[in-house]
Amino acid sequence: HFSRRPDTQLRFVTKFDAVEPLLSIPHNGRTRCRLSLNAEMISKRLEGGTSSLQKRMTALRRLALPVERDGGDYPIGVVLAPIMPLPGWQDMYGQMLDQLSHQLDFPCDLTFELITHRFTPGSKAVLTEWYPNTMLDMTEENRAVKRNKFGGSKYVYQPTQMKELKGYFEREIGSRFPAAKILYWT
Repeated sequence: HFSRRPDTQLRFVTKFDAVEPLLSIPHNGRTRCRLSLNAEMISKRLEGGTSSLQKRMTALRRLALPVERDGGDYPIGVVLAPIMPLPGWQDMYGQMLDQLSHQLDFPCDLTFELITHRFTPGSKAVLTEWYPNTMLDMTEENRAVKRNKFGGSKYVYQPTQMKELKGYFEREIGSRFPAAKILYWT
């Protein structure tokens, strides 16, 4: 048992599709179930050991479906991360959004959290030590440096690329999911 203020919502995120036990839990609309998704090629390349993209989308559908249609009637969310502008990215992400639109072909409470690929000097050191043959592009010269108020830094995509990515996702999500909310872009 845990307590919370009545006006707050519990949120969780997963990359797995084992949602069956959640479907019959009374939640009163106060739990948002979020699944982490990405373009198929990126998911296959970087998310080994997780449920397939298709299984996650089917799980998201089950969570959002009304109870009378054997669903959980949950508010749902998509955490799209890490967004990466690889060659053909518009087609890859467009296909993923089309698949999601096909799964969510009914009214539901849907949010998006959009997170581009970024890295810190520390995370780059760990990743290159653990995965010396990584294909992740962590070339600092190709990135912009973003500093925080504590003196730390992270490497993000260049401003023009960030603007292009953000515009694309706002436009494509808006056309497929007009009632959905984009909670943030980073």
